[in-house]
Amino acid sequence: MDIGTDMIFYAACIPQQARITIPSPGFNPEHFMSNDKNEILKLIKRYKGSRFKSFAQYDEALKFVLEENCDVITNTPSNHILSSPNNSPSSSQIISGSKSTGMEEAPPFPSIELRDLNVFKRAITNKQLDSVQQFVYNNPRYLISNYFDSPTIIVQGARYNAVHLAIRNKSPEILNFILDTINSVDFVQKMNPNFAEESLIEKRDHLLDMYLNSPDKVNFDTPLHMACKFGDLECITILVGYIPVLDTQKLNKQNLLPYQVVQESSLRKKVQELINSSVFITVTKSVDNFDKSINKACQVGKKMLESTLKNTPEKNVQISAIVGPMTTEKSKKIYEIFKSPKRCTPEQRKIRLQDPERGLERVVCELSKEFDLEYCEYWPFLGEFVDFSQEKYLKKLDDYLRSVHDELYLIESLSKMEIKSMNENGQLLEDNEFHDLNDENSLNDNNNDDDDDNDIYYTPPTSPKPEYEYHHHHPKILIDFFYINGGQKEKIDDNVYNAVKLALKKRQSFHDDNDDDNDNDDEQQSSSSPLFDENLQ
Repeated sequence: MDIGTDMIFYAACIPQQARITIPSPGFNPEHFMSNDKNEILKLIKRYKGSRFKSFAQYDEALKFVLEENCDVITNTPSNHILSSPNNSPSSSQIISGSKSTGMEEAPPFPSIELRDLNVFKRAITNKQLDSVQQFVYNNPRYLISNYFDSPTIIVQGARYNAVHLAIRNKSPEILNFILDTINSVDFVQKMNPNFAEESLIEKRDHLLDMYLNSPDKVNFDTPLHMACKFGDLECITILVGYIPVLDTQKLNKQNLLPYQVVQESSLRKKVQELINSSVFITVTKSVDNFDKSINKACQVGKKMLESTLKNTPEKNVQISAIVGPMTTEKSKKIYEIFKSPKRCTPEQRKIRLQDPERGLERVVCELSKEFDLEYCEYWPFLGEFVDFSQEKYLKKLDDYLRSVHDELYLIESLSKMEIKSMNENGQLLEDNEFHDLNDENSLNDNNNDDDDDNDIYYTPPTSPKPEYEYHHHHPKILIDFFYINGGQKEKIDDNVYNAVKLALKKRQSFHDDNDDDNDNDDEQQSSSSPLFDENLQ
């Protein structure tokens, strides 16, 4: 049977009792699949109660052949059970069988037709990210095989799935989208809506493992082998983010590791650095008493680390800061420096002692800057790990502060709203004096006449709206002071201020090393958070 590209597979499912009666060597599923429809039609005539279907994928056809409930969906029990006066099925058995079939849950999404699969393949080949996203959102089966909870095979002969195709066509955007989608429990739940969360996580992990490590059928190249062959550093970086699920030690048909298939020596060195530079050092704290500790380095890809932090429920010990990635060798040196107070300056030791809440993080951040390592810290009010030296996180801080400002402005505006009315003597009512609008006498004196001409109306003053000024791409709001948690300054405001100050200092030093124009002051001003600078100094 040909299992090449764009083939249709015809499969026969025969009753269990018929499989037992097949002479030696016995039942072989391969004998019940063919590209020839007539061959399968002849085959099912030999086994009463059999049925057949056509499939676009070899895996689906094989699953159909191996089905164990073929005989319970036939019309009568005599079709699939050898009858005798002593072994006739009871009515309860027949009812039970029909019930189990009737209760069998239908797949939540339709099977993918061969022509649709080819359109999906062309979308990946042509790097049409929007189209790929639309296909996947509309039907998860473009990524998840119908029966096996395994990758959908798009090119049958070579056994390419969507990840293989994205790498072969040098499309890191599509590769990143596919892996992000597969790594989502919510996506897996679409195919298994009634499964418990633990089962969904198991299925997610299994599916992610298969997408990351499944070799093709040509050279037994894993996705990492393919990315290395094409010298695509972007795709390699994305894949390495999934260590340790990604197996970097798998061999291909030539018994070569992924980095060994790279031809150019300089590129091979870069690939090795990418693969090996996936080690992180973390700072953890006790929720109860703020006890802090610096943990030994662990090798884990950034994507997997983010996923773990995002999906791990809150515990008594939480990660408050992350340093890395770095190589294993470098992590050992950095860990010893972080752990040893002697390596700190007197000022850093003072910070650690005087600030039990964030002092250690501040020191680790400074040391990370010295060794040119990435550093991110968890801030509860933003709900994520943040590196304030990056533009996107400064924008998040600005957006958060703007939302605080808007809320305070609304509260202040409502508190200043007054209903002022005139009595017959032309005097303003007191600010705290209110009247029932449903009571006619409450708004009029007993001697007040109904002459409309004598009514005088006053427009109450309105609170000034916030003034926005835009400098470059950072909006600036000219208002009174406000803080992280509202109108009152707290310890967290100083903590955030110090964190941003350190981050911008690190960013400034980077520009000093790479910019010979000496205009870094303007760069820092445009990169800082105006809201933050005005309110937290």
